[in-house]
Amino acid sequence: MVDKRRNPFESNQLQREAIEWFARMRGDEAERHRAGFERWLARGAVHRSAYNRIANLYSDGKRVNWENLPPPQPVRGAAKRVWMVSIGVAALVGFVAWRIVAVPILPGDSSLNAPPVEIARKSDGIQYATRLGEIRTVKLSDGSKLTIDTDTLVTIDFGQTARHLRLEHGRARFEVAHEARPFVVDAGDAEVIARGTVFDVSYLEDRRVKVQLLHGAVDVTQKGSRAGAPTLRLQPGGTIVVEPKAQPRQIQGKADAPEDWPKGMMEFRRAPLADVIAQVNRYAVAKVRLADPSLGKIEVSGVFRIDDADALAGHLAQLLGLRVERTAGEIILTRLEK
Repeated sequence: MVDKRRNPFESNQLQREAIEWFARMRGDEAERHRAGFERWLARGAVHRSAYNRIANLYSDGKRVNWENLPPPQPVRGAAKRVWMVSIGVAALVGFVAWRIVAVPILPGDSSLNAPPVEIARKSDGIQYATRLGEIRTVKLSDGSKLTIDTDTLVTIDFGQTARHLRLEHGRARFEVAHEARPFVVDAGDAEVIARGTVFDVSYLEDRRVKVQLLHGAVDVTQKGSRAGAPTLRLQPGGTIVVEPKAQPRQIQGKADAPEDWPKGMMEFRRAPLADVIAQVNRYAVAKVRLADPSLGKIEVSGVFRIDDADALAGHLAQLLGLRVERTAGEIILTRLEK
């Protein structure tokens, strides 16, 4: 059971802190507050997640008619700028649903370079999570290695007869230690069974599950399917996609090159620019946006570092003849003016 006395979500405390830091870091004196901001982020995964949610809500809030919001009470000096931004963000939280799972603050989680944060021990297993922008690795009790991508949650339940893991959301790489117990990964509508192999599983916002095999062999089945539904055997380099209310489909050949994402690198082969931007935005607080949606159709090939949105935007601009515009909380790619 969560100890509410140590729960930062009690009475919306963490939500208020995230709003205040978001306001400060958008103000004129952001650099003066940066050290304190980094210390606040370093307190735990839930802090980084809360800040990112506020940033995303602010981005969504550009569609809100701010002119009709109740005006703030006048205050003086720099505090006025911070308070006005805080009022705007707080009002936005009232417009957009706030969805956060209450988890305990853990002692010792004081570094952004820490291993994946163990956020809960429950009767059905241990949960590990990563903050936005992080890629972390943890060695499991059986000797297997789990690499957890940005903003990912994994539940682990090892029993006497089987090793069960559940990818709640995000992406993870599983390097499975050889032993008698089967290694079973659940994600969405998919179940993956492996022994002594290396594979990736992703379960993102579109509710699709993608299984990509690097070494060995895995069997993929669709949970809840009719009796006798086929189990698909995946070979190295292959990909299987499982979607709700659809038959699993196997992508022939190497759909993409997933080997380097644990190092923050990703290879794209004639990928639409919109897909590249979607990948980098999974790691970024300040999102990259295309000023003209038609730019998203431009094909991009190459190997890029995807955990640095600002640097990648600059590289793409040079590669494609675009211009980068940086605003508070957003990076915009636009056409060069003729």
